[in-house]
Amino acid sequence: RYHLLAPLMAKYGLPAIAMCIGPKGMAKTPQAKLETAQLLFQTGKKYGLKPWQFLFDVLTFTLATGQEEFLDSAKNTLEGNRLVKQNIPGCFTTLGLSNVSFGLPVQARKIVNSVFLYHAIKAGLDSVIINPKDIVAYSDIVPKERELVENLIFNLNNNALAELISYFENKKDSNKGIG
Repeated sequence: RYHLLAPLMAKYGLPAIAMCIGPKGMAKTPQAKLETAQLLFQTGKKYGLKPWQFLFDVLTFTLATGQEEFLDSAKNTLEGNRLVKQNIPGCFTTLGLSNVSFGLPVQARKIVNSVFLYHAIKAGLDSVIINPKDIVAYSDIVPKERELVENLIFNLNNNALAELISYFENKKDSNKGIG
């Protein structure tokens, strides 16, 4: 499909989202994200595409699984985004951001999305696919919640997922009967 779309992009000067899925599947490590983006870009150059025509989605994966292969996935997404921006000057990046919090308790998702968005922007993210009602300003997040989420995003301790889930489950229980 790429070989069908690229000529149209070149002819009409259109940009497109290029997901970092390559010959080895979905790119999970920062280096794989960069290599896949570079492969897509180099292939596009053969059709005359310019860097600005690429909105690379370096992919993010849910942190809710607790599986070993995904413990660093958010951190890898941030670093992958940074590498793509550094190595393909003039390109753009985007993310389907709420994938990072898929499967987490409802109350936690908004906080995880918001903290991740804050760090993604710092890593050079240009655009995001998210429902605005699913985020809050980083500065409005309670420091304890920010710490729990950053522990999970950056895989700072082995219990980060359990601690986050426990905190938000207890918070939900403590809100029962209020109102």
